[in-house]
Amino acid sequence: DIDDICGQWVLDLGVVRGTAEVIVNGQSVGARIWSPYQFDISERLVIGQNQIAILVTNTLAPYLAGHSPTHYTPAHQEVSGIFGPLLLKQYHV
Repeated sequence: DIDDICGQWVLDLGVVRGTAEVIVNGQSVGARIWSPYQFDISERLVIGQNQIAILVTNTLAPYLAGHSPTHYTPAHQEVSGIFGPLLLKQYHV
């Protein structure tokens, strides 16, 4: 529960492999395809309970590695998802 929505609220996803979209209370805040995976969610928050959803879209690398091994997919590209740390920061302006 949030009882003070004053100031700026930033959701920092930390380390992410893939594309991340943040949805707050049913409305998209935006998407990032590379770091920093930080989102200003201030305008979507309400006093009380809020719902935050994070949609991560992976590359084709994990699929290709599992179904059609190829040397065109380096091992570091097979890892995908949110690795964090996830931080919600409030800045008073």
